[in-house]
Amino acid sequence: MAGRSKQLQVPERRVLKLSSPQVSAREALDFARSAISEIDPDWFLASLAAAGNLGLDGCLLASARSAWEFTYCRQGSNNFIGGFLFSDGTLSFQSQAMPADTQPSALEGNWLDSREVAKIVIAEPDLSDLQEHKTLWMALRATDDGNLFWEVFRDSHNVAARQRARTTFGLDALTGEILSESYERWDQSYKIKSVVRQRWKGGDWKDAESDSGDGATTDISPSIH
Repeated sequence: MAGRSKQLQVPERRVLKLSSPQVSAREALDFARSAISEIDPDWFLASLAAAGNLGLDGCLLASARSAWEFTYCRQGSNNFIGGFLFSDGTLSFQSQAMPADTQPSALEGNWLDSREVAKIVIAEPDLSDLQEHKTLWMALRATDDGNLFWEVFRDSHNVAARQRARTTFGLDALTGEILSESYERWDQSYKIKSVVRQRWKGGDWKDAESDSGDGATTDISPSIH
């Protein structure tokens, strides 16, 4: 029983004094790791994503709806620790049971921070003519063969006209090379354009899909855990 109680223990909720609400992914994890190490240093990072929108600098917005969400796992444990860091400095954790068939991968290595990733995707041509409310969303993921990639949404909106556009990028998390991208545009609730292209290991870009009209989004991301 004692061993199981230790696995279920999580760091206490705290409010950090941030120098700025614009916190990047690695900066958020520095705070999270410090808190997790109070419990047990053997927990490893298994997932990382934005909860809500990010600014165009790849950092949290000064908003209650902008946070970094992360999951820590431990070999031999049937539970994981999930946490959030909000832009107001609130850092909270909770323990949850892990599905029996889950095999989490450690997100390790010298992967690019969200600030660096943001610079790469913002420099890419914007096919959208929508200039309002531009935001980013990111998630760091592992492929089946253990490689890491960033999945990034670059969104634009015209709220009054109920129009929105999204470019989705898949980047090598270590080099920043863009491996895949898709562009989608909606007017009201109808998708009016979809263009998908991809390339692997520095090869040429290839069109994977190009259509117009209402339809389902094509998933072009590598398979993940």
